This record gives sequence, structure tokens and C-alpha cells, in this order.
Amino acid sequence: MDLEAAMLEQTSKVGATADWLTPLWSVILDWYYQPAASFSMPWGETYSSHEVQKMLKSKGIRSWGYLAVNDTVLFSVREPQADYTEYWLQRKGIAYEGGLSPKKSAMYRRRKKRQTQRRRR
Repeated sequence: MDLEAAMLEQTSKVGATADWLTPLWSVILDWYYQPAASFSMPWGETYSSHEVQKMLKSKGIRSWGYLAVNDTVLFSVREPQADYTEYWLQRKGIAYEGGLSPKKSAMYRRRKKRQTQRRRR
């Protein structure tokens, strides 16, 4: 291996291990905006993470912690907005995993229904 290739490889190794700030910032934001729901989606399959973030923001959904791990992008939203996030991801045809468990999802739907009924009175 020549000197230039060795330097490039060493730089890429350092760059890969130096990004400890992004995961740490994600954990801090998850704690700050708790309760949070996490999602994962395939890397660049239909939409980029930037496009998804922009789309969710346009719908009023606060998302954070976009991390690329292998061929997967991870991000988080507030739990009360997780159902709405799932709705928009499905509507746009974006494959995803995560979100709320069915039990929590039903709890948030019941809560929203009660709030809507109170407002009508």
C-alpha cells in the first residue's frame, strides 16, 4: 500500500470513529422530547433522509436524530406524533420499521378521540 492510500484509509477510520457527537446528541434529544418513538428506514431506497425530514416538518412533525447505520437510517419523533408519522410514511410509500406498539397507538387514538369530543361540547 502506498503512502497516499494508507493516509486515506487512516483518515476514513478516524472519521468513522470521530462521529460520536451525532449519536450522543440523538440520545439527549430523545431524553428532552420524551416520550419518543424511533423509526428506521432503508438508506436511499425511495426518499433520502433529508426529504423525509422536510416532508415531516411540512406536516408539523418534529423529528430528530437522523443517523445512517449500515444501510439503514434511524430517526425519532415524539410519541404523540408517531401515528401521524406512520400515516405519512405509508402514504408516501416509504418502507419503515418501528414506531409505536399497537397498545400505545390505541391509547393515543382514544386520548385524541376524547379530546375531540370535549371540544365539540
